[in-house]
Amino acid sequence: GSATMQLQQGVAKAWINFDGIGTIASRDSLNISSIDDDGTGLYGTNFTSSMNNDDFSASTGGGNDTTATSYRLHMPTLYNYTTSTIDLIVSKTSDNSYADIEAANIQVHGDLA
Repeated sequence: GSATMQLQQGVAKAWINFDGIGTIASRDSLNISSIDDDGTGLYGTNFTSSMNNDDFSASTGGGNDTTATSYRLHMPTLYNYTTSTIDLIVSKTSDNSYADIEAANIQVHGDLA
């Protein structure tokens, strides 16, 4: 349960694997209530249970867009850390624009409120 998760150090307090192409959809997650499509290559994730502060650690990764007709350089970046959300810029392409990608992942470590 939540009390056990709160006490265990090193255990991810939230994570998500989602499809960022078309209608975004979570494949699986923990402590994520929803994801927002904030524009091409831009996503927001909302925590079910808030973090204690906005100084938590988070990491991300992404998978290739299977609809791409040209090479894409994926550089996922997390920003806007708050106690209830974290945002993601998912795919900056070789022509310096953003693009949706097929698989996006976020892992969050820290203390729950």
